[in-house]
Amino acid sequence: MVHKLWSQRIIQILLLAFFIIFLILPILLLLGRSVVDNGQLSGVYFKEVLTNPEVTKALFRSLKLSFIAAFITAVLAFLTAYALQVTALPRMLKQYTHGMVMLPMLVPTITYGFLLMYLFGNEGIIARFLGEPLFTVYGEKGMLIGYIIYTLPAAFIIINNAFNYIDHRFFYVSQLMHDNGLRRFYHTLLRPLVIPIGNAFILSFILSFTDFGIPASIGADDTVISILLYQTILGSILNLHKVQSLR
Repeated sequence: MVHKLWSQRIIQILLLAFFIIFLILPILLLLGRSVVDNGQLSGVYFKEVLTNPEVTKALFRSLKLSFIAAFITAVLAFLTAYALQVTALPRMLKQYTHGMVMLPMLVPTITYGFLLMYLFGNEGIIARFLGEPLFTVYGEKGMLIGYIIYTLPAAFIIINNAFNYIDHRFFYVSQLMHDNGLRRFYHTLLRPLVIPIGNAFILSFILSFTDFGIPASIGADDTVISILLYQTILGSILNLHKVQSLR
């Protein structure tokens, strides 16, 4: 028992040291440099960034798209997990649904943009079949769809695993109390899953906000903050929307 306790402490210390060295210290170093100008404390760098209309527009666009995508993803993940864990769907259909939800985890995010272009683009499969595209997939609409596809597997894993820890005795108690369907659903399923659903929402928001593969492939001229950051570091990012349009 003592050996196990010391082993846990050693692992915790090593993990803490790892995060301090490779995460906390670099962030503190960058923050320290951002408030120093010519050897004096100054907020000139923050002022330049926050007063730049291109940056603020991209930032608000990223926040808006990430929030909407996270909300839709959390709802879809909950409904999918509910269908697999609670309903009486055929086993083969449940396995197929589970596999299709997890499939996007196997490909990089930039691939989602290509798939959306080949499906909904101006020269995509649907446009060739119908004669015109259903909607303009380039820009915010395409990024929103891509974010949902990208973040759904991770959100689904969180909520689906949480279903395994629900105490089913609450459901039987609710039946004995003759609760109506809505009240029973809220107290036996939705309320115990508030924290996992919130975690799925936060994770989806962060993944959408920080991703640059989807905006780079299908974002067109609707720039987001991640693209601006990568352009600042790398110099430029190929506009794949214009390349696709020239074909």
